Amino acid sequence: MSSNAPTPRSRLGHWINEFEETAIAILLGLMTLITFANVVLRYGFNTGLIWGLEATTFLFAWLVLFGVSYAVKVTAHLGVDALINVFAPKTRRILTLIAAAVCVVYAGLLMKGAWDYWANFANLPQTTGRWFPTGFEEMKRTSTADGMRSLISPFPIGCAGSNRL
Repeated sequence: MSSNAPTPRSRLGHWINEFEETAIAILLGLMTLITFANVVLRYGFNTGLIWGLEATTFLFAWLVLFGVSYAVKVTAHLGVDALINVFAPKTRRILTLIAAAVCVVYAGLLMKGAWDYWANFANLPQTTGRWFPTGFEEMKRTSTADGMRSLISPFPIGCAGSNRL
């Protein structure tokens, strides 16, 4: 992997580069081994790993996170720049800034949607406004302690049936 990577200038940069490459290789290897073992167990022995698909999903999520950052570092992301290359460098810079602003607005819309989706599960207020958040809805809680419980601990901790913090 390191043939395309820019050479790091410091020891820390070199260490981070090696760590990223090693993490990507280990994650991909573990995903392959778990999937292979699950296929052999399923079709060879009529059984399987109960946790195999879940583990592969989590490993894939981490692989995506490490892979995206590594691809940004080595400039390996695909980009279609045939139209952009037609313009002068100053116009290219302006179009690049517009594209970056559109990406930031899109990320904000995704964040609003994600917040509104998970707010119900965490007993938090949803945002108001259809497309752009204009504030938070007023919560209809029975007490402040219930709201604090959802913020402090998303998992039940303590005695069963206890309604106190």
